[in-house]
Order: sequence, then C-alpha cells, then structure tokens
Amino acid sequence: MGKEIVKSSKATFGKLKMFASRRTELKNLKKITKGLVLSRLTEAEEHEAKEYWKRLPVKLNLAEFHVFKTLSHFDKRFLPIDLYFPYIKKSLNPDIYTFALGHKALFHNIYRDFAQPATIVMKIRGTFFDVSGRIIPQQQAEELIQSHHSCIIKPTINTRCGKGVKVLHPAETSIDNLLKSYGEDFIVQEILEQSPQTSQFNPHSLNTFRVTSLFINGKVSICAISLKFAQGNSVVDNLRAGGLMISVNEDGQFHDFALDHAFIKYDKLSNGQSFSSIKISEVSKIVELIKEKHPLILPNLGIVGWDIALDSQNNPVLIEPNVWYPGIQYSQHCAQRPIFGERTDEVIDFVLAHPPVLY
Repeated sequence: MGKEIVKSSKATFGKLKMFASRRTELKNLKKITKGLVLSRLTEAEEHEAKEYWKRLPVKLNLAEFHVFKTLSHFDKRFLPIDLYFPYIKKSLNPDIYTFALGHKALFHNIYRDFAQPATIVMKIRGTFFDVSGRIIPQQQAEELIQSHHSCIIKPTINTRCGKGVKVLHPAETSIDNLLKSYGEDFIVQEILEQSPQTSQFNPHSLNTFRVTSLFINGKVSICAISLKFAQGNSVVDNLRAGGLMISVNEDGQFHDFALDHAFIKYDKLSNGQSFSSIKISEVSKIVELIKEKHPLILPNLGIVGWDIALDSQNNPVLIEPNVWYPGIQYSQHCAQRPIFGERTDEVIDFVLAHPPVLY
C-alpha cells in the first residue's frame, strides 16, 4: 500500500472520529452486557487483537472482544461493532449510495427481480400512490386499505428494529387518524402467509432470514445466515423488540442455540423441540438467489443484510435489504465466528484503499 493512500486514510479516519457514534455503541454494549460475567482477554490475546487491527488508523477498543470470548472463544478477526459502523461500514457502503436505496416505498421498483409482499398503498413525501405508481387521492388510498381484512403498515424512512410496524385491521381502525400519525412516508402491504417451516418458530410474527453478503473485488460471499423470530404474541421479529436470533448453515441446518438482545441463550422452541434438530433445506435457494442478485442489483455496495421470508410454498420473498446499517453484531455472536471470516484481511485492505468519505 502506498504511503499516499495510508496518509489519506488517516486524514479521513481522523475526521470521522468527530462524527462517529463509537461512544454510543460502547455505552449500549455496556448496558446490554451488564448481566453477563465476562471472560477477560489475556495479555497475549489483547496484544494479538491490537496487532491485527492496527493497520486501520483507529484505536481499537477491546470491550466487545470480552463478549466474544465469553459467548464462544477468542479470535482476533472478530469485528467490534464500534469499529464496524463508523468506519468499515462507511467504506463498504458509502453514504452517497445508501440514502435513496433505504427508502422502503421504492423497493418494489429497485428489487423487482425479487418476489415481494404485495403493496396496497404508498405515501412518499406526502403524496399517495397505488401499487402501479399512479398518484391517488387520500380517499382512494383509504378505500384500498379498507378493502382488506388485515394488512401491514410501516414507516419507509429512518426505521430500524421493526419500529412502527403494525398489523392493521381496517374495520376496527380510524384509517384517517392512523395515516396522519404515520406522517409523509409509509407503506401498506398485504400480510404474507409464511411457510409452516418458519411459522413453527412463532406463528404471530413473520420470521425472516437475515442473510449478510459481502461483495468486493469482484467476488460475492455469504458471511452469515440467521433466522429472526419473535417471542410471545409480538408481530416483530427484531431482537430489540424482544425477538430471538439463531444461526443457520447454508444447507439450512440450524445451530444449537438462539440469542436474545441481552445475549441470553435459548436451546429450544417453546414447544420443547431443540433448535439443532431443525433443518430447512430451502435456505440453499435463498443463498443462491443472494449470490446472484447482490452483484447484479447492488454492485456499488460492499455489504447488504437481506431479510428474506419463505412464503406458504417455501419460495423466497424479499422483505427488505438493509443497506444503511446492516447489523453484524448478533450474526457474529450467534454463528460464533468473525463476520468476514477468511476475507477479513481482504476487507481491511479494501477499507484502506477506499477510505470513508463524509458527505
């Protein structure tokens, strides 16, 4: 690597320190892990981790390495969340590319090669549209919604962790007031009937596979696969909403434990069935689909967290691609391996050659 690239990287990373949310990430991590008795790193392990990541011009915080070691083992290649979000993610997915791509009302156009839940109504910057993209008045939008027994409504921008996602029963709801409460950007979709294979985890939530793919240097890799599912009667499968996440192999074999938001382990379904006894072979179809579509549809993005459901016929359905902040924290902890695995050195080289840019 030339001196000029390293110098440029240091300058860029120095600027990013002023804007990055590293303190927030570390504060959240401390709060989440307060109930864990953490295994501390040895001096040799601390030295190994610092030596490995020192090529990036950012001071490495070891806080999450203690969590990695507690839940699984020590590996210098584990990627701490406070290093990933402000720096590596911004290099892999420059902000200039992700702003518009994160608007959920545009998914049916951008990702038209994927099967997706049927759209009923969209509202974009205060204007209502039907599924074909035609501008419609609010009264017609309300009539389209009321023609369904039940549906899903969710915000389309600045959303994380299932916030604002609701099951809507039009006959029991004041549609006008509800639509006003969602502001200028939201989408209403038909409820997807999911596969019995994923419904067994929780019939109340749409349980989705989070597939994280990496595309750099002309090669696409599947970094992690996890199933997210709710607990109790929740309709949202995200961990921060009380859900669980469990790692899955590319052939559909489930690992032996799931994690909740506080890193508490669960080894069986509510009916007593062990997770390790479950295999969903259709996961291999999802893997092949993502390997094909990532470089075809999103060649300018290095990392994508795809949320994919299986419909009643066991066909993959795209719920959403996470491009703004595709999370890696729980994917690593569930799989008990570094997110980028054997490509971690390659990712570090890529970040150094493509330092994050502030817009």
